[in-house]
Amino acid sequence: MLRVTLKAYGKRGVPQGGVISPLLSNVYLNEVDKMLERTKEVTRHPRWTGLEYCRFADDLVVLVSAHPQQYWLRGAVDKRLREEFAKLGVEVNEAKSRTVDLDKGESFGFLGFEFRRTQAWVERKIRRHLARARQRGGFGWKRWSRQWLYDALGLFAAYRVRYGVPLAKVAPV
Repeated sequence: MLRVTLKAYGKRGVPQGGVISPLLSNVYLNEVDKMLERTKEVTRHPRWTGLEYCRFADDLVVLVSAHPQQYWLRGAVDKRLREEFAKLGVEVNEAKSRTVDLDKGESFGFLGFEFRRTQAWVERKIRRHLARARQRGGFGWKRWSRQWLYDALGLFAAYRVRYGVPLAKVAPV
């Protein structure tokens, strides 16, 4: 069935958005997945992973750890991906490809979703509560500064997720 479909399209290739396009992308880019899986294993540490990726058909996102020891990995992955694509005869769409730094507040879109790093969920809830208590709309971004929220209200900001740390047992009173 696949061979018949490909023969029907001839040398033009499969149209983008066609029914068979995601299947062919997954088959064709399988070697890229293998290369990224090897890279993931090589850069793995006991408590964290230096690289994660997600690919859906021909859309690919590669996430590299912000740890200073992994800084070299950013350029290495980009170079290695381009080498792997060149072997397959695939070109990177430079207009759609970019590198973002989530620590600097940048964001990226993938499969119709916008991704960004946020710590401000509790802050947004506080802002929303303050605005509604004063019968106002919005979040009061201009009205209340972050410094005022954290200093005057005592909002806690030093959240950290700890993996593999056993929880302390509470002694009975």
